[in-house]
Amino acid sequence: MRSFPKILSSIAGLLILLSCAPEPPTGPDPAADAGRAAPSGPDKSLQQAVINNYVVQYDGRIFDGAETSFHYTVFGTGVEPALSHFTLELPDCAPELSGYAPTNSVSINYDPNTGLYGIDWHLAVAADDLVGRQYSITFPGDVPEGVIHSAVRSGDVSGVGQVFGPCAGYEIAGAVYVDADTDGERDFDESGIAGVAVELEHADGTVEVLITDPLGEFRTIRAEGSYTLRIPATYPGAFNGELGDSFDATTATEISVTVGPDATGNAFGFAPQSEELIYELETGILVSSGESVRFWTQELRAALRNGGGNVQYDRATMEAFLAEIQTLYLAEIFQFTPGNELQEAYDLLKSNSREPIDELARQLLATEFNEVSGRGLTGEYAELQDVLIAWGEAVWVENQAARARPEGPGTGSRPDHGSVILADDLNLPPAIDVFTLINTGGGGGVDE
Repeated sequence: MRSFPKILSSIAGLLILLSCAPEPPTGPDPAADAGRAAPSGPDKSLQQAVINNYVVQYDGRIFDGAETSFHYTVFGTGVEPALSHFTLELPDCAPELSGYAPTNSVSINYDPNTGLYGIDWHLAVAADDLVGRQYSITFPGDVPEGVIHSAVRSGDVSGVGQVFGPCAGYEIAGAVYVDADTDGERDFDESGIAGVAVELEHADGTVEVLITDPLGEFRTIRAEGSYTLRIPATYPGAFNGELGDSFDATTATEISVTVGPDATGNAFGFAPQSEELIYELETGILVSSGESVRFWTQELRAALRNGGGNVQYDRATMEAFLAEIQTLYLAEIFQFTPGNELQEAYDLLKSNSREPIDELARQLLATEFNEVSGRGLTGEYAELQDVLIAWGEAVWVENQAARARPEGPGTGSRPDHGSVILADDLNLPPAIDVFTLINTGGGGGVDE
């Protein structure tokens, strides 16, 4: 039973930045003064690292469409002696520098004392200078954010720490997906779920939040070390609340990862609570404005005849709907012959086949017509409908694969099934019920 409505919004993702010290001093924010976009996060101190008694503050990454710049401010903490050299690592993954600032008293070389190849400014910063000096490095193209090393020399001592910069570090990546067969393994036909918040907890307890992209994937580059990935039960504006209301996890919802090397392939699977969804559609807890298979059959018939009858959409609109439907999720279903799309879609909906897999195709196509026309579970539950369509397509594809599987020992899902996997083992009946209810308005709707 859903406990609250889901707030929908588009989130690019929050990044809470890594620090080399748990409580560095808070200095000025020159990025704001310079008109740059400083990184955002609930703890501004995590934008800073204390290296050899000087604060190295990361002021953000700017891509202007042609070049990428990384900005920094370095200021003192009051501890002598004065800073004499400041170095930023230039990692192998970055292209050649196209610019830097300041442009005076600078060299680019390898320093055997720190083990860094980088850009080194020989410019003093006093220990009591709390305003500090601003620096930037610029590269051609769109260079992603990563983790680099920085060095500060004061007196006869050089200190090295980690700060955010161009592209280096180790990749942490994965996906949140619809586990249609509930086996805990992601198959090629199981699409990702967009807009899910994934927490990445650092060893020091700080947490950053990554939001899955339209493919259901998340990715970040972080320093070597151990981290924890988890799916929080709720997160403002994300799909997590709906996951808790309408889906069951088929994998662990918390994964420990260690990077150095990369840690990719971290997958979180979820399967719809189909019986609960059916109940909520039947009782009106979930309300749908969907139109039925019969409605869309009539619309297609009129489009093929270039009008006539009491229809809502002309031929061009129906063709546009079908073009969009063919881009949804899987290429294995609803791909029509160019120039014959309307006829093939009409024939599919008009089919008298009593095979469950064919009935799923009919109901699913009607739901996808509802989706692209702004019907069905719209409003606050539009994203739920998106994920259910991805589930329905995967159920159809997996049943088709089961039908095509050659007979032989071990191909049955239970001993009494013989050598063929039965269709009802792969979620066909509940999927048919869910999409039929979406297409007929659920509780109180008009059946076909």
